[in-house]
Amino acid sequence: MKPCKKESDVWEHFEKYDLVLDLKGVDRTKRKEVEKRAKCKYCNATYASDTKKNETSNMWEHLNKQCLHYPYRHKDKNTRTLAFDASKGNALVSRNFNKNDCLDACIRMVVRDELPFSFVEGEGFREFCSVACLQFNPPSHRTLGRRFLEMYTKMKEKLKVDLHSHRICLTTDTWISVQNVNYMVLTAHFVDFDYKMHKRILNFCVIDSHKWESIGKLLENCLIDWGHEKILTITADNVAVNTKAIEYVRKKING
Repeated sequence: MKPCKKESDVWEHFEKYDLVLDLKGVDRTKRKEVEKRAKCKYCNATYASDTKKNETSNMWEHLNKQCLHYPYRHKDKNTRTLAFDASKGNALVSRNFNKNDCLDACIRMVVRDELPFSFVEGEGFREFCSVACLQFNPPSHRTLGRRFLEMYTKMKEKLKVDLHSHRICLTTDTWISVQNVNYMVLTAHFVDFDYKMHKRILNFCVIDSHKWESIGKLLENCLIDWGHEKILTITADNVAVNTKAIEYVRKKING
């Protein structure tokens, strides 16, 4: 089966609709025809949008060169605004608007507050953004998901580098969800050079079963994926399957 073609980001700025055409003077069985159209969210200009006949280049051309209300085109790089920066003790700083920074902050909000990706498509959030920041156009849940995976990959590579300098202590746990799905989490704990304790989740995944073979193999694969060999301890619940699983991992590390 062929993978689904990724939808263009241009649809964050256009709305699809069907235009019914009344074809007079032709065969009565074919008097009406439906034309696929797209309407700009900023100026209501319309374009043909049949995916089998039309490309999205004309819509991008409209946004970048014609639409007078597109918030990301008319942007003076020298224009700065004052804002409170929470990372600097709510100090008042001057900054430029950056779409990518806003999108990354939106992703961090969704992750930290454990919100669904569809949250950004809610009417309340979009109304808030239209008042708080006119330049920021809330993304679709698809765009948010793609950006999230890109951010995850970068942060994972950075964490690999950070962990390389430390001996880590691992904790792991397994459980069954209300949907009767088995999950396992693997968490790393370490102390940095300033003697501060850190905790990082290395893996959160589905596991075949709670047998020691499945737990041991998954732990082994997780450690191989992270490429870390400086393991100080592995802690788990005091049950027989965990004892066998940890013994299996210990032999693999020492072997």
